[in-house]
Amino acid sequence: MELFFIVLVLTAVFQIAGVIIPWLAVKEFGNHINKVIIAEVAFMIIISLELVYFGTKVTYLALGGVVLGVMSVFVLNSLVPHKHEAPLQRLSYLIFAAMCMHELPEGMAFGSSYILNHDVGLFTALLVSLHNIPEGSIVAFPFIIKKKFRKAIEFVGVTQALYVAGGLITYFLLFSVSETVKTVMMCFAAGAMMFIAFEELKFIK
Repeated sequence: MELFFIVLVLTAVFQIAGVIIPWLAVKEFGNHINKVIIAEVAFMIIISLELVYFGTKVTYLALGGVVLGVMSVFVLNSLVPHKHEAPLQRLSYLIFAAMCMHELPEGMAFGSSYILNHDVGLFTALLVSLHNIPEGSIVAFPFIIKKKFRKAIEFVGVTQALYVAGGLITYFLLFSVSETVKTVMMCFAAGAMMFIAFEELKFIK
């Protein structure tokens, strides 16, 4: 049990550490914000394509999850009032919402795999940790650009609270989430991130 909690927390810390990347990028390229935005868009597209690639290996229903993800954020973006709010700030909240959609099933993926086989669970945690760093950067980028470092930490922290919650739910309830369900949920988040990535290109001047 102790090993599960340690690994769960460590994988979450990796994403919070990802805040350092945009902080360094803005510090180094503060006068070239376009390059910073392009870097974030690249992160988002790469992670989204990675999720879709592995998702379609499990089930082609993953493609349906992608479409639903795109449509959901499109609707959310159209419903949120555009007045009296900076466009980049609006985008930061959309990115945050998309990553929250991703983190809960990701935590469930770790928790359920650990229940089935400890070694498989630890390997899953390693993979999660590796791509948690750029994921943390994705959430933090818009806040760091606006010089809101504390806000970036807070929002990344919330996404990781959801990741931890997903892991704890599966661990304590002792159930394994269907591979198909997890895959569709993650590809839903991938679709959401794809929409946001192309939306963010509008900020390049």
